[in-house]
Formats: sequence, structure tokens, C-alpha cells
Amino acid sequence: MQTKIINPYTEFGTKHKNSLDYIITNLPLNLPTGQAGPTFENLNEQLVNSFYIPDPMNPSPVDLLVPFLKTVLPHTYNGYVNAGASGEWRVASSNLPAGQAGTKYNAVQQKLIAQMLEGIRFVPAQSIAEYLSNLEEAAVTAGLNYDEQTPLLLALAIGKASNEYWQAQVAVAAAWVNYLNADSAINYQLLTGWVTASMQAALLTYGLVKPPQIQFADIYISTIASVGLGAGKVIFGWLGKNP
Repeated sequence: MQTKIINPYTEFGTKHKNSLDYIITNLPLNLPTGQAGPTFENLNEQLVNSFYIPDPMNPSPVDLLVPFLKTVLPHTYNGYVNAGASGEWRVASSNLPAGQAGTKYNAVQQKLIAQMLEGIRFVPAQSIAEYLSNLEEAAVTAGLNYDEQTPLLLALAIGKASNEYWQAQVAVAAAWVNYLNADSAINYQLLTGWVTASMQAALLTYGLVKPPQIQFADIYISTIASVGLGAGKVIFGWLGKNP
């Protein structure tokens, strides 16, 4: 049977998983006296390192981007905790007056995003992958142009990768065991929130780079944000406001 849609951004989902592996492998274990666990700064450093590490023996102009990359997670955290503190992103149509589109996503996008971030809460953990696949098809067939589809398909690719990653971690309780609950049933209850946070981060930071807007930069930054917020939610238990 012919595949109905192909998500162009699955490789960024793979990068999402690889960066999570990098972070848990490189978070500091030998902590200063009195420090109970890793800090936000520890997480942010390993997050950026998982995407780019300057080589002091071969300086590059790209090295100048590192301070900017370190701003991505703070922006993401602020938006997540305060439901878009800048007022620039609004995604859940239920939070908007009838007929009013958000400042970042149009009405059709918002309807799909509401299903991604709100509808998923009613989906059993074992059905999340199928649910997100159905939303991929909905995003492609909703009459959106390619530019309008991009942030949705990117977030869905990341969501599917995040779901696959955390399902595996909960099943085996391997690398992230120190940050998971000893009761796997509780982890499965939390899993939807971890997946949702990663998608929300991607949607929140898409367009963080102001004009001249470069689509690859948007995709790259959204992927960084998705990893950082997903990891931070597991490590620190961050709670976000409903979008």
C-alpha cells in the first residue's frame, strides 16, 4: 500500500533522540558539595554541546553562534512556564476569542496544534504514535502551504521521536533511570507530558530568528528547544501553563 504522506523532517527527530542521549551521558556526575543535582546551566551547556562544540585548534566563524544558541533554552523555558510571555505565540484556539487567529499561527494551524497539545492528553500511551501519524496526514491535507506545514510537521516529527525515545526509556529504565519514577505506571502517565513539551518547545521557538528569516535556522533552533525542554521536564519536573 502506498504511503499517504512522508514527513520531511524525520531526521530532526533522530537528532532529537541523539541529543537526549548526549545530554544524559555528559551531565556532570561529580557535583559540588551541597549541589543535589544538575543545574539549568549544566543542562544548557550539554544541550548546546550536543549540537555544536567549537574546536579551539580550528576556530570558525560559526563559533560566534554559541552565545546565541545558549539563549534558546531560556527563551523556551520562559515561554513554556508563562504560556508565551512575549505574547507572540498563541496556539490553543480555546484560549482565543471566536474567530481570532493568534499572532504566530493561523486559524487552521491553531486547530491542528490544539489537537497536538491538548487532544493528545486523552490518548493512551500505546496509541500516541498512531495519533501523531494521523495528525501528520491532517497537516498535509488541511490546505496549508508548505511554509505553513513546516512548523507542524517538524513538531510532529519531534513528537514521534520523543515518544519513541521515552517509551524505550520507561520500558527498560536505562540511561535516565535516576530521573524516572521507580513505578513504571507513573512514568507512563508522565510520558504524554514529556512528548507534549517537546512539541510545544518546537512550536514556541519556530520563528525565534527575526527577519531575514531563514527556514533552516528556524528548524535547527526548534530542534534545540525541543531537546532542552523535553530533558528539563524529565530532570527538573518543569510545569508549563496550558498554551
